Amino acid sequence: MSSVQQDQAVEDEMKVKFVTNTKKDKSQSSSFLQRSRNAIKGAADAVRRVATRGAGAFVEDAKRTEALVQTSDGMIWSGCTNGLLVQWDGSGTRLQDFNRHPCAVQCFCTFGTRVYVGYVSGIIQVLDLEGNIIAGWVAHNSPVLKLAVGNGSV
Repeated sequence: MSSVQQDQAVEDEMKVKFVTNTKKDKSQSSSFLQRSRNAIKGAADAVRRVATRGAGAFVEDAKRTEALVQTSDGMIWSGCTNGLLVQWDGSGTRLQDFNRHPCAVQCFCTFGTRVYVGYVSGIIQVLDLEGNIIAGWVAHNSPVLKLAVGNGSV
C-alpha cells in the first residue's frame, strides 16, 4: 500500500470515528433533554392531579390552573384564574398559597432566584422563592401572555 493510500485510509477512519462520536454525543444530550422534559411534565401532571383532587369531575372555573413553572430550587408554582399562586414541592405536595393580585395568572418565568408572574390585567410581579413581592409594574394595558429570558433580561 502506498503512503497516499495509507494516509487516505487513516483519514477515512478518523472521519468515521468523528461522525460516530458526534452522533453518540447528540443522542446522549437528546436523551438527557428528553428525560428532563419528561420529569417536568410528570411533576406538572402530579400538581394538576393534586390541585383538582376533591373538586369532583369539574374544577371551579375561578380556581382553574392557567400556568406552571419549576424554579431553580425544584419547587413548582401554579397560577390560577382567580390570581391565586400556589407553591408545590417536586412530589406534588401543596406548600403555600399566595393571593398577590386579584386577576388571572397568565404566565410565569423564572430567572435565578426570581419568579416573574404575568397577569391578564397587564401587570408583572417579581417574587422571591419564598413568595415575597420584590417588585411589580403595569407592563401594558393588555394581558401578559408570555415572559421569556434572554441576555440576562426578562
